[in-house]
Amino acid sequence: MNHASRFGFVLGLSLTLFCGNSGCGRSPELKPPPASTDIIPKLKSEDPMIRGLACASLAVVADGDPDAITALEGMLKDPDERVQKAAQDALDKLRGGE
Repeated sequence: MNHASRFGFVLGLSLTLFCGNSGCGRSPELKPPPASTDIIPKLKSEDPMIRGLACASLAVVADGDPDAITALEGMLKDPDERVQKAAQDALDKLRGGE
């Protein structure tokens, strides 16, 4: 993944974290999808840094989303040990361990 793609991911993640579930001005009747739906696909990135950032991001925004928890559990078998640790840390936080 090139520098511009990483920047786009980080910018998108920042907006997701900033807006949260408020939808950034959306009508209250239109509930936005869970923020984790935008992050989960990043777990399949070829870049371990992106996968690790995605794990850490899910720890912040997943809020009990079962799809996010399942995806993080799969990351415990990632070939990169740093990604495995990021996934475990995220799971611990989501399960109330931190």
